[in-house]
Amino acid sequence: ELDFWDDEIVESGKTLTTKRAETIQNLSKISALVHAELAGNNQYLAIDYLPSIDIRGETSQDGLDKSFRNSLELNRSSDVSHGFTTRGPHRDDLQMLLNNMNTKMFASRGQCRTAVLAMKLAEAQYLKRHRGEEPILLLDDVLSELDPQRRTLLLNKVREYQQCFITTAETG
Repeated sequence: ELDFWDDEIVESGKTLTTKRAETIQNLSKISALVHAELAGNNQYLAIDYLPSIDIRGETSQDGLDKSFRNSLELNRSSDVSHGFTTRGPHRDDLQMLLNNMNTKMFASRGQCRTAVLAMKLAEAQYLKRHRGEEPILLLDDVLSELDPQRRTLLLNKVREYQQCFITTAETG
């Protein structure tokens, strides 16, 4: 019975992995530009897509198919003992790098917040380009952990949007 489900996850996974890699590459470029506006040019932001399947630069559907199937086969006994599939698009992740260093390990809380906000604003730009209409921007508690200069830059940036809802615990 697992062979049937492996076939399903491989077929869906190839499409998802390909589209995610393409989308994250585009978001990374836009995020870097937005981040430069919010944090200054001395910090470079990059976003990496970390698929749970070792795709090693595979772009062909046949290559992705083989990578998915190999990974599922190698992990099958472990997956059965865990009771769930440990490889596939449901286990993929992102990594944010600031000056080529992992933000989870090396960035301050303010730097992490700025990086996430840059990605969120990049996502809004990406959606606008691909859908032809601007999304509603929802930002919750965005000013905490930002220094006054970054607060001002962020507030100026979000003024570019037609509809933006911001919550904050800050006054003024």
